[in-house]
Amino acid sequence: MKYDNHLNYRDRKRLLLKLRIFLVFLAIVLVGVATFFYIDYRKSNNQNADESTTSRVTNSVVTSKISVFKSPYFQFQASENWREVPAESNSNKFLYRSFRSNLLEHELTVYVNQIPSDIKPTRVLPVEINNSNTPSTLKAGVVSDHCVDSLSAEGKKIEVEQVILSKVSFSCYGAFNQYNVVIGQIEGTTSLNMVRPDRTTAVYSIFYKDLRAVNSSTEINQIISTFQTR
Repeated sequence: MKYDNHLNYRDRKRLLLKLRIFLVFLAIVLVGVATFFYIDYRKSNNQNADESTTSRVTNSVVTSKISVFKSPYFQFQASENWREVPAESNSNKFLYRSFRSNLLEHELTVYVNQIPSDIKPTRVLPVEINNSNTPSTLKAGVVSDHCVDSLSAEGKKIEVEQVILSKVSFSCYGAFNQYNVVIGQIEGTTSLNMVRPDRTTAVYSIFYKDLRAVNSSTEINQIISTFQTR
């Protein structure tokens, strides 16, 4: 009888040892699985964050596309909707237009060494010319209000008169309601004497039209801020 009790005690001891080994092994497996899922979760979050950041940068680049326009005399930057119009340009006149869904919204004409006679400005954008370094550049002020209030009584009768507005002398066409802007040098006229990289001087005349129902100076300010001689 005592022998049987000894056997039962030894069997129980072995069973408990096996159970402990199994529990330890199970605990190791559970810790390993939990660690694997935690590492995978962290990697997944980091990848999502990287993809989100990349998308924001890409969208920023897409929405800020610009076009660089170059002629033998000058260059400037404008939004991607702008196009050069070679059929209506020549060696002294350079015409550019901006369209949205085939609707004409903006027009820019740059005259070089030629005084335009067919423009009818109603506003002026005063600029300072930087000729100290080449290529020469322009620093824009603020587009003026309509020039009609600057006309004298006689000027209002004939609907056009030479006026000084925003410290620029130019011909004001008071009868026109369009957003027609001429670029003029402060304390000067609309003939802009600018130095080219080869140190020669050219005379530039710049005329802009905003043909939209709601006008603003955003487009012309961007163009003038990037305008430089060549």
